[in-house]
Amino acid sequence: MYKYLLLFAFVSVNAQIKPDISARVDTTDVNVNKVYHLYSDYISSRPDSVYANPYWNETELKRFTDNGFQPDMGVIMGTFNFEENSLYYFKPKILQIDKVEEGRYQIKTIFMNDSIDKDYAFYNPMAIHRLYAVEGINGAYKLENTMSYDTRNWKVYHYKFIKYVVHPDCVFNKKKAKKALAFCENTIKQFKIEVSGPITYYITPNSDALGRLFNYDYWLSYGTGRALKKFMELYTAFGNEDYDHEFVHLLFPDGKRPFIINEGIATWLGGPGYDETFEEALLKFSGDIKSNAALTVMDILENRYRNQYDNSPLYVTGAVICKLAYEKYGLDGLNKVLNCGETITDLQNVLAGLYGTSYENIDRIVMDYIRNYKP
Repeated sequence: MYKYLLLFAFVSVNAQIKPDISARVDTTDVNVNKVYHLYSDYISSRPDSVYANPYWNETELKRFTDNGFQPDMGVIMGTFNFEENSLYYFKPKILQIDKVEEGRYQIKTIFMNDSIDKDYAFYNPMAIHRLYAVEGINGAYKLENTMSYDTRNWKVYHYKFIKYVVHPDCVFNKKKAKKALAFCENTIKQFKIEVSGPITYYITPNSDALGRLFNYDYWLSYGTGRALKKFMELYTAFGNEDYDHEFVHLLFPDGKRPFIINEGIATWLGGPGYDETFEEALLKFSGDIKSNAALTVMDILENRYRNQYDNSPLYVTGAVICKLAYEKYGLDGLNKVLNCGETITDLQNVLAGLYGTSYENIDRIVMDYIRNYKP
C-alpha cells in the first residue's frame, strides 16, 4: 500500500501546521485548550524526526530516541509518516479531546484531504490517530503513546524468555505458547543464535485492536503482525501465541541484508504469514509459475511479477535462496547470505562467490527449484 503514496504530488511547505477542529472540541475548557495547543505545536515540530521533542513524555522519548526512533508508535508501525509534506496533503483535523481520567486526555485526529483527486479518493482518509496528553507535576501536559495505559490491565503470562501480554478478548492457549517456546529454542540451537534479550509478545484479536496499540483507530495500510527488533517486541492480530515468522525476525541478529533475505529467512523457517507454511506457499507459487520459464528473481524483485495483495512470491523466493545456501554450504554459507550487504548487487556478488559461478546461473538454480518443487 505504501508505494501508492509516491503518486501524490506533495507540496513542500515550511509553515505552521494548524489542525482544524470539530464542534466536539471545546477549546473554552482550560485543559482542553492546553491540550489543543500542545498537539498543534507537536504537529509542527517535525514529528517524523528523531530528536528531543519537547512535547513528548520524557521517559518514553528517551526509550525511543536512544534506539534511533522518534517517539510515536504510529509513525514506527503505521500507515502514515507524519512528514511535513504529508501533513500538508492529508491535513489533520482534531475530532476529539476528551478527558479519560484526572490529568489525562485523549486526542483523536483524522488525516484527510477534502480536495483529493477522484482517482485517489479511496486513500481518504489516510488515518485516524490517537494519543494521550498527560499532565505533569508542574501542570504542563506532554504527549504519550496509547500502549502503556491501554494495556495496563491485560493479563500477562511468562514462558521462560517470552512474556505474553494478552488482550481481554483473547483466550490464552498454553499449548500454543509451549509450541512457540519449543520453536524458538530449537531455532536458537540449530543456528547457534545468541538472543539479545527477552521477548515481549502482544496478542490482539484483529487488526483494529492491533492498530489501537499503535495509536490508530483507523489505519489505511493496516497490519496483522510485526516484530520490533530494537525492543524485542512482537505483535499479532491473529490472537495467536505462535507467530513463528515474527519470532524469527527477533531471534536472528541484525545484519546488513536486503528485504528479500530478511523476509526470506523468516519465511523459510516460519512461513510467509501466520496461517501458511513455507512448503504450502512454495507449492502454490510453483504451480503459478511452472509454465513461466522466462521468470527471473529480478522480475520478482522489481515487481514485474507479484501478487495483487501480498508479497508472497518475494518472500518465498528469498526463503529458497536461504534454504539452498544452508543445505549446500551449511551455517557458514547461510550467515554469508544473511550478512551480504544491503543492496541486491551485494547479494548477487555474495551468491556468486558462494556458489563459484555467475549470478545468472544462480538465478536459474533458484527459479528452477521453485518451478520443479514437489512436496
